[in-house]
Amino acid sequence: MNRPRLFSLGFRASILLFAAPVSLLGQTWTPVGPASGQGGSLVIESALPSAPGVVWLAGRQAIATSLDRGDSWRFTAPAAPFDRAFALAADRLRPRHLYEATDQDFFRSVDGGASWFWLSRDGSYRNALEGEAPAEIVTAQQGQGLWLFVTTSKRLLASSDGGWSWRLSYSVGENTSLRAFVAQPRGSAAPVLYLSRLGPIVPELLRSTDGGASWVSLPSLLLPPAGVDRLVASAAAVFGVLRYDGIYRSTDRGESWRPVLGGRPNDRFDASAIALDPRAPGFVYAHGFHEPFDGVRLWRSHDGGVTWRPLGSAGSAVSELAIEPATATLYARSGQTLA
Repeated sequence: MNRPRLFSLGFRASILLFAAPVSLLGQTWTPVGPASGQGGSLVIESALPSAPGVVWLAGRQAIATSLDRGDSWRFTAPAAPFDRAFALAADRLRPRHLYEATDQDFFRSVDGGASWFWLSRDGSYRNALEGEAPAEIVTAQQGQGLWLFVTTSKRLLASSDGGWSWRLSYSVGENTSLRAFVAQPRGSAAPVLYLSRLGPIVPELLRSTDGGASWVSLPSLLLPPAGVDRLVASAAAVFGVLRYDGIYRSTDRGESWRPVLGGRPNDRFDASAIALDPRAPGFVYAHGFHEPFDGVRLWRSHDGGVTWRPLGSAGSAVSELAIEPATATLYARSGQTLA
C-alpha cells in the first residue's frame, strides 16, 4: 500500500493560503491553496475513485473547492448568510456530500456546495443549540446509517438520522468548556463517544456508549492541568493529545492510557496536530515539538503509535492535518486565519 504523498495547506498572514516546502517523506512540501482572504477549517473528502482529490476549505465568508488536490480552486457561498458562524464537514462515504452547521440551522449539499438543502426543519437543532456558534461537525457511520454531531464551546448536539432531527447530548455550565470530542465507529452499533471538558477545578474525560444519552467519567490520573486538547479514534484505538505533554493511546475504550509519543520524563512532545490514515488506521501522523529533538517535525507511526519515525517539518504553525485517501495525500493547515 502506498503511503500518502505530503502536501501542506496553510495560511499566510495576509492574502495567501500558503504551504511551507516538503517531499514524499516529509522533506519537501508542495504549496497549494486559493489566493483569497478567507480563513477557516480544512475539510477533506474521502473521495471514491470516481472523484479523487477533492478538497474543501471552509472560510469565514466562502467555501473554496478544489477538484485537483489544490492546483486550482473555485469559490461558492455557504448556505448561511455571510454574517453567521458556520462549520463544514464532508460525508466520507458519499462523494460531494457536505454538511453545514450554523448558529441557527443545519444544511446538506449533495453537489459539493453548489446548492444546499435545509435539514433541520423541525426546530430541534435550533432549540438544542440555543444560538451558540458551532465549532465542529463530526460524522460517524453506523452500518448504513449516519450519525452527526455538532460541538460548541459548551454544548454537544447529536443526530442519529442524518441531520433531520437533533437533541442536546451534553452541556457544561459557567466557567467550564468543552475541549475535544470524537466518535469512535463500531460497526452496526452506535458509536462510542469521548469528550474532554475543562473546568475551574480539574479537567475531565467522559465516555458514552449509547450515542450520548448517558456519560461516565474515565480515569483522569494522566490528565495535566490543561486536560485533553484533541481526540482522534479508529475502530481499534483512541488517541488523546495532552497539550505540552504528549500523545496517549487507549485500546480499552478509555479505561487505561499509555503514552506513545512524549508523556515521559525527559521525553516531552507538544503536539499541534494529529491524523489517522482512514485507509490504514495503524498509520498515525503527528506534528509538533519533541523535546529530545531540535525543531518542529512531522512524525509517523505505522503500528498504531507503538513506534515513530521523524519526517520533515511543515512549519511551526501547523494546526491541522488531514489525509485524502483516494489519492494518498496528506495536507497540513499552517496558521490560523487569513486577513
